Amino acid sequence: MAAGEKVYLIFTTDVEVLKQSPIELKNKELARLRKLQPETKNEFLRDLTVAGNQFLVHRKSTNSYSLIAGYHWFTDWGRDTMIAMRGLTIAAGKQEESKSILRTFLKSLDRGMLPNRFPDQGEAPEYNTFDATMWLFVVLHEYFEQFGDLEFIEEVFSESY
Repeated sequence: MAAGEKVYLIFTTDVEVLKQSPIELKNKELARLRKLQPETKNEFLRDLTVAGNQFLVHRKSTNSYSLIAGYHWFTDWGRDTMIAMRGLTIAAGKQEESKSILRTFLKSLDRGMLPNRFPDQGEAPEYNTFDATMWLFVVLHEYFEQFGDLEFIEEVFSESY
């Protein structure tokens, strides 16, 4: 390759993806990445926003959004999620994603503790952090400040969780 040339690689474990046009897949992904970029002239902020979005995932096992702590060996960790979602979803204006993440963790609340880790293979969540719940209150405050969604806050503090 010459300097300035680009190459695109597609990796998949889904056989159905192989039936699709590589050019269409590339164009679809480039369009998705463009949509993630905030409208700013600050290139660093644009790159940071796009990079941060790689950690926002849709978890099939819970049919909800989550934030993973890292690739490839980390899953969604409660403490890491509560800290990271402040910038990756709340400050970024992603209200529905924020609500989805919070609901996922709150459904697994146990004796006041959020799970610190959701294992990949359907095992029981692990409860080995005490400060994830403390971060939850920071996140709920910032969620309300950003979105003014009193109905969701009332839902969180109802007996439904």
